[in-house]
Amino acid sequence: MDIDSSRNLHIAYSNWSGNFFVRSRMGGSWDRTQIVSNGHAPLQFGDIRQRNGMVAAAFTQKSSDRYAVYYTVRFGTNPWSKPVPVSSGDVISRTSEGYPDDGNRHVQVCVDSNGYAHLVWEGRGVNGLSDIIYKKVKLSEPDFPFIEVDRFALDFLTEEGNIPSPQSFSLRNSGKGTFDYSISTNRDWLTIGRTQGTGGDSWESIQVDVRPGDRGAGTYSGTITITSGEALNSPLTIAVNLVIEQRKTPSIQLNKTDISFFAYARGDIPASQSFQLRNSGRERLDYTVSSNKTWLTVSPTRGVSTTEWDTIDVSVDTSSLDVGNYIGQIQIQDPAADNSPQSVSVIVQVDKPPVPYAPTAVTLSKYSHEGLYLKIFKNRLRWAGNPKNLGLFNIVKYRIWRAVKGGDLSHLADVGSDVAEYYDRDFSTAEERDRYIYFVACLDSDNVESERILSTEAGGSGFESEA
Repeated sequence: MDIDSSRNLHIAYSNWSGNFFVRSRMGGSWDRTQIVSNGHAPLQFGDIRQRNGMVAAAFTQKSSDRYAVYYTVRFGTNPWSKPVPVSSGDVISRTSEGYPDDGNRHVQVCVDSNGYAHLVWEGRGVNGLSDIIYKKVKLSEPDFPFIEVDRFALDFLTEEGNIPSPQSFSLRNSGKGTFDYSISTNRDWLTIGRTQGTGGDSWESIQVDVRPGDRGAGTYSGTITITSGEALNSPLTIAVNLVIEQRKTPSIQLNKTDISFFAYARGDIPASQSFQLRNSGRERLDYTVSSNKTWLTVSPTRGVSTTEWDTIDVSVDTSSLDVGNYIGQIQIQDPAADNSPQSVSVIVQVDKPPVPYAPTAVTLSKYSHEGLYLKIFKNRLRWAGNPKNLGLFNIVKYRIWRAVKGGDLSHLADVGSDVAEYYDRDFSTAEERDRYIYFVACLDSDNVESERILSTEAGGSGFESEA
């Protein structure tokens, strides 16, 4: 009896009828019993073994006037081969009735990773004396590729809430040529580092990762299947066992371990983000949350969790940060937790804005003077330079735009960076003057223009002389 990597059971036996039988339980169901002998096979202890999808059975069978050792082989789900004798002069010794001696009915076989079967039995050796006989025979068909793996089972052990270290298996072609393969799994918690490739005569290592997620304590099983259209023993399977042990102490579990923010230098503060934590162990998690940067704040800074998820808000103040990348750490601690402390990395990327910051305090004042001989109507614009541009942009001028209310903007004038007001005059009437609205923008030395800011009316009446 033997169990293969797919957990299929293979048994071999004989009876007084003179036949040797094999039967397999594959995929949870027994297949039909098959007679693999083609001659008289007396009641005996044969053997059956497998490796890499090859199943070999060895037994005693009558050959002419004597008993000899035979083997038969099956590749994957293909039919059993015709029995092949492996003994000649080293026949099985017989009793006076012509049957094999009881002590000589024990034929043993094993299969190696190179496709060879190794058979051992007690038979007639030198000078006809009883001896231990060994034979090695090639099982795999040399004209076809053959999948060979170095492991048929992977066992992972971890505690609730933890991720076990990755493991690996190796595969190669121990037959002829090469084969293209694909690798799949039947569980969502089981992932493969490489899902396809080409098998040659060199070993290729395949990483296997297990992500238990929120699964509780218990034993879980999965299967890795290697499939090839060219390989003789395809598909080949590797069993994966995952044992999750119950925690005995509190344990910190996080839903993420890094958070990223983006901001423009001296621009708007980015919106807050959050992460979640909980106790994935036993008892009660009494945790504190802290940060190592003045620009990085968390809320709340302490809490209690049994098994529920708690939300921690994370905020960054970028108002004092120059252009560059900044890294901070949030630390979660509970001295009683078996994995304390845990941390969340916070990365802040601060870039130079694409355009200068617009002027501030843009106001419009309207002035009129209607004398007996002189009528003057004008608009005065005033603004202030934006201090956020200092060190970021070299502001070289301000640009004034004008439009009739509801109409298109037109360029009115440019003034130097040291100027903070502009007069639009020579209107014939107050009505003509009042038709217009104004926008002010600044430009840097690369001629990049800021946002255009609409002026707001600041009041003003009567006549003002221009200084």
